[in-house]
Amino acid sequence: MEEEVLEQVDRNRIVELACNLANIALTYHDMDQSTKGLELYEQAVAIFSKLGAASDVAEAIGNMAAMHVALGNLEKATEYCRDAIARHESLGYRQNTAHIHETLARVYAASGNHERARRSLDTARSLYESRNDVGKALEIARMLRG
Repeated sequence: MEEEVLEQVDRNRIVELACNLANIALTYHDMDQSTKGLELYEQAVAIFSKLGAASDVAEAIGNMAAMHVALGNLEKATEYCRDAIARHESLGYRQNTAHIHETLARVYAASGNHERARRSLDTARSLYESRNDVGKALEIARMLRG
């Protein structure tokens, strides 16, 4: 019993470390230092993956996509978006999937592929509607009209 408690304490400390790495990565991103943020996120993803924390991995990969957008790495951003979308979909996280579709739309628009951008936004709108997030659905609808 005592050994199980110690293992859980160790696991909790490891999870806390990964969460701290992810939070610091976001701070670097906010300070326009996305390269440093990506390095920390890679470490966090490795830890989350080892722990089997699928939702944390999906969230981190989605944030890494946004960092690649900020750095102008549009091909990498597209890869990370697709990976995050697949992971969020497998978990049934429609809200997160919608958010990543918005990021993917920005990537497509930046690369000049406006039709794909519209399709990604339309997918995001549909997902927000399915979650009864009327505010986000309307925001996306306005973007589609504009």
